[in-house]
Amino acid sequence: MSVRVLMLLRRYPQLSETYIETEIRAVSARHVVKIVSLGIADLPAQTHHPYVHVAVGDTERIVAEIEQFHPDVLHGHYVHHAAKMREVAQRTGLPFTVRAHSYDVLGGGGRRTVRYTADLNDDLCLGVLTFPFTVDRLVRTGVKEDKIVPCRPVVDVDLFADNGPNGSAVMNVGACLPKKNHHLFIDLADYVGPGAYLFDTLDEVVGIIASPLPEYRRQQGFTQARSSDIKAHLPLLEALWKRR
Repeated sequence: MSVRVLMLLRRYPQLSETYIETEIRAVSARHVVKIVSLGIADLPAQTHHPYVHVAVGDTERIVAEIEQFHPDVLHGHYVHHAAKMREVAQRTGLPFTVRAHSYDVLGGGGRRTVRYTADLNDDLCLGVLTFPFTVDRLVRTGVKEDKIVPCRPVVDVDLFADNGPNGSAVMNVGACLPKKNHHLFIDLADYVGPGAYLFDTLDEVVGIIASPLPEYRRQQGFTQARSSDIKAHLPLLEALWKRR
């Protein structure tokens, strides 16, 4: 059954937030979606879902946009967005869901999450989807276990799951930002050993990319990606909406 979903997003359509865009495309294919962006994207994507921009502090207009759309449920991203979700949910009487990421749960050693525990435990919050490895962190900060749904980061696997010959393009799987702790990935690659690729200069990358990828490694990549397929994980979000 189709649900009317109003998404309150932080700065849509931010180019680096493909995780959010993947969810939007999947949800809008099965439900009716309206997006209200509460900030300006510093690097907007050229292709995106229609949206309305409203300043995060303009609660009256946010409520007006919600009431005009008549949604069944509100949905947002990031734990630290839960306070605003709860505020407008209480104003409109609508239930809401939140999809956590990683740094919003892990940042500040968990102190940030404590500030939003009451928002996630509110009766109007149907639940929070969070990475499996962050479940214990949320429980320790006081979020009720029945509010927590473990869910891997979602990927539209069908966009690249092609067993044909590899082309010349390179797929970037994340924003190259300091907060992503890329030095830890390098340490991990060193720990893994021969199964990983290590390089000291960008010139070495050319040789790595030009060399054929062993087929078993390629299939491992597809298997790992399928474990985050949006088609498999969208029902977890839809199940929360059925709680309303």
